[in-house]
Amino acid sequence: MRLWTNMVLACNLFYNKDAGVRFCLLDAPDTEAAIKHHDKVNIECEWITQVTMAKVNKIMSNMEDKNKQQP
Repeated sequence: MRLWTNMVLACNLFYNKDAGVRFCLLDAPDTEAAIKHHDKVNIECEWITQVTMAKVNKIMSNMEDKNKQQP
């Protein structure tokens, strides 16, 4: 599910019902935008970590190139 809200894209939600924890993956311009996104639905963020998405096509291409170089 992807949902845009004020320049924030909710890309995915991960949760463990038994442990009572959830993690969301957002595409946001900055930390403040991510906090405001959660504030609107009364969800407090315990912590926010900036991450970079790996580009699968690029990774696969690099692996194929390495395989071609092996004798």
